[in-house]
Amino acid sequence: LPARRYGLSGEALTAVVFVSETLLDGCAFVILFLWSLAFLGVPPVHLTIAWTLSVVAIGGLVIAAIAARLELTEGWQDRGVIRHLPRTVRDRAGVVVPRFLEGLGLLRDLAVTGRAMALTLCNWLIQAAIYYLFGRTFGLHLSLADAVVVTITAAIVVSLPLMPSGLGTYEVAVTGVLVLMGLPSAGAVTYALGSHLLSIAFAVLAGMLAVPSIGLSLQDLPFSNRSAGRDRLAA
Repeated sequence: LPARRYGLSGEALTAVVFVSETLLDGCAFVILFLWSLAFLGVPPVHLTIAWTLSVVAIGGLVIAAIAARLELTEGWQDRGVIRHLPRTVRDRAGVVVPRFLEGLGLLRDLAVTGRAMALTLCNWLIQAAIYYLFGRTFGLHLSLADAVVVTITAAIVVSLPLMPSGLGTYEVAVTGVLVLMGLPSAGAVTYALGSHLLSIAFAVLAGMLAVPSIGLSLQDLPFSNRSAGRDRLAA
């Protein structure tokens, strides 16, 4: 839907999502971890997670920034090691790779990248504050450092394509992290279930409000188009 709306290719949109929802989010998590370690007294058990995340996020961002500045010449897929691949693979790469690199254009402008990073960090600070308030709501006295760790855990688990909306996996991961922090298991389970339900409800409400705000209607959504198609076939 966004690709059709803004005239982007699927490959370019994939690159944009990869940068904004993977690399920049990872860098924001690194900053939040370091802030927690420096000022909020996160236990040393989280140091391994912090350093691993730092290497992956920053390394990925550097590689993507280098790739964004690549200039492919005509026929690049028929030279070097790539020429040994099957013709169908090379032809497909000749279409997909340039479009993907086009989508990395965000990383070519440092000012735009900086603004995107700032907005991403603000977003996750708000998320951490929400998880902190969830703790107050469900009777768990989380510190700000605890809320940061829960936020990052929840974000990573939900991003894994294991279950729709991370159902089940979210609850297990968040409960486990809270228990490791020394919180009672009963309260941790209540927090995990309640925070997940509230998060899903908020996401659905925000999505419904966002659809008309960008000039779309429910009929523009993919599931609506499929339903309309079935109705026409039935008629």
